[in-house]
Amino acid sequence: MSEDHARKRRIPEITEITLKDIHYGFEHEQFTSAILVKTYMDRINEAQEEFKAVLEVNPDALAIAESLDIEYQAGQVRGYLM
Repeated sequence: MSEDHARKRRIPEITEITLKDIHYGFEHEQFTSAILVKTYMDRINEAQEEFKAVLEVNPDALAIAESLDIEYQAGQVRGYLM
């Protein structure tokens, strides 16, 4: 399944997602960190014109998420979001 297909099909509504939803999604391979970061970045871009609330997004955010996905797939879990 492509990331785009998984993203459209499985990620909860980004404005409603909870930490519990994120943990569940990771544990049940419904989405990856990279998909989650892309979804948040898309939402920032959608809202930015109206609200101008985000001054800067880490330019390395997607690369960091992808490296964390590789670690996670290898069984290396750094810890849980709280």
